Amino acid sequence: MDHSIRTAEIVGPSGTVYGFDKWSGVENTLSQKSGLRGLKNILAQKLGITGLLLVNADSIDVCWLATVLHILDVLKKKDIIF
Repeated sequence: MDHSIRTAEIVGPSGTVYGFDKWSGVENTLSQKSGLRGLKNILAQKLGITGLLLVNADSIDVCWLATVLHILDVLKKKDIIF
């Protein structure tokens, strides 16, 4: 979450940062924290690694994933993830 906020500060108003998290409530917290800092360039959504990413491929210059492989049953999801 803090990574998304810092990235939005670096990108500035000319760019957009997409923040995704599997857990409910994280997107609301990210939206609230970014709003308190006056950041309007963060779009937060509840989305796990196996979910469908609804972002145009040509709209992404950089993609950074962090701690996304702490899935308990990786072998059950390997075909979707990898």
